[in-house]
Amino acid sequence: MVCGRARQTYINGDKYEGEWLGDNCHGVGLVRKRTGGLFEGRFKFGQRTGPGKETWGNNINNPFECPMGFKHEGRGFCSYEGDYLDGHFHGSGVFRCVSGRTYEGAWRRGRRHGFGVQVMINDKDRGDVRRHFMGGIDALYRCEMYRGEWDGGQRTGQGMVEYPNGMKLCGELVAGQFEGTVKVVWPRGQGTRLALYRNGGRVAWLPAAATAGVYLGGPSIATDNESVLAEMLGRPRPSGAPKTPKSPNKQLKWGL
Repeated sequence: MVCGRARQTYINGDKYEGEWLGDNCHGVGLVRKRTGGLFEGRFKFGQRTGPGKETWGNNINNPFECPMGFKHEGRGFCSYEGDYLDGHFHGSGVFRCVSGRTYEGAWRRGRRHGFGVQVMINDKDRGDVRRHFMGGIDALYRCEMYRGEWDGGQRTGQGMVEYPNGMKLCGELVAGQFEGTVKVVWPRGQGTRLALYRNGGRVAWLPAAATAGVYLGGPSIATDNESVLAEMLGRPRPSGAPKTPKSPNKQLKWGL
């Protein structure tokens, strides 16, 4: 039984250097990947478990697909910083794509699960006022950011979607699609109204009387989970909830 530090080259070309127990990486170690990228963090009996940092990619124009399922042309690296369990992203962490997309929040067994914030359009595709937010491919009509609940990698639960021109939709999502009553907030203070959605599409505007007693102000930018989701839907803040936003990274080991 080997105990202490060791170096190991695997059949796929990856190289490990770090703490070792028996026949496994165990403790703090570093993996240099043959295809490009690194992992630095903790292992438990051969599996990434605990806090770690990992990158995928290269600088020699070799196409690659990152763990978020996006395809890239090379010349850059995607990264994850956060918690692992048995080789999976698990707990709290931040994933940054070389394209500019990011996800910050909770994970379970490698999938986004719990409360999280995802930026879905990179800067060059976002557009601006001068171009009426006509950025990249259909950028005006694509979701720029989602803030809310996830289930098994899908946007499911209470959440808010924001578009490049500042328009926001707040409500309940099922498998990435809005269902039921949704609060629509137009940009630049142009107004707010409730609508009925089915399978992600608006089927009707609700009459003005339906908004009686509902808070129609813009949704908060805070990421205090319970408070922000309640405010999105115009519900009273939970008892004892703070009146000012908290730091969005309070539960993360690694900041965005």
